[in-house]
Amino acid sequence: MTDMPLPRAPAACNSTTSHCDCCAKNTALLQEILKEVKQLQSGKTKVPSFSIENSAVERPLHDYLKVRFSKNPFLSDPDTELKSKLLTLRRKYAPDADVQEVLRHGLRFSARKMVDFRSQTKNKILSRSVKTEDVGTLDVNSLTKSIYGKFIKEQSEETCNLAVALRSFCHEKRQLRTQNGEPLEDFWKSFKSYLQDILDDSSEDKWRRLSEREEKRIERYRKYALINDN
Repeated sequence: MTDMPLPRAPAACNSTTSHCDCCAKNTALLQEILKEVKQLQSGKTKVPSFSIENSAVERPLHDYLKVRFSKNPFLSDPDTELKSKLLTLRRKYAPDADVQEVLRHGLRFSARKMVDFRSQTKNKILSRSVKTEDVGTLDVNSLTKSIYGKFIKEQSEETCNLAVALRSFCHEKRQLRTQNGEPLEDFWKSFKSYLQDILDDSSEDKWRRLSEREEKRIERYRKYALINDN
């Protein structure tokens, strides 16, 4: 059997030729490649940027975070619930936005909001101003409304439990107004650990017992505050 002859390579371009289809095609291809490279380098092929602020996603995300805060003042890491919410909001309000952009900016926005919410709450609880109410004297329902009334319209059991845990923490760390304890530099870090210990308790009646204990503390605190006022 004789070997099949290999196809010949095209003859080299003649530099003296004024019209060469081969050179023209190669030149056009090279120009197209260079154009794509420049687009990549200049960022023209990047997806459009996205910002939570002033977008249709901002208001529903803000409302969601207020409800989240009234149940737990801390985001998880990773926070699959928050990511799922961001994807849902993207589909509804910003379907053309890049998924990763929405997630990246949404997580940053949420983290900043939670820090702001914690700051507002801490300032209210630890206020020493005579113009503001002493939260230590409030019963559980009034305390919950005082702390979380600006975040939610209706109190849930989870929110009441969180308010009780927060008051219990403040009482034990002597952070309530008439206790005159030293301010905690790591207030929220300490409370996060305190709250986690409660959540890790597997007792079915833990919240009932904690609430009953705080009610007794509230009664004693009121008497002490009344004596100080007199």
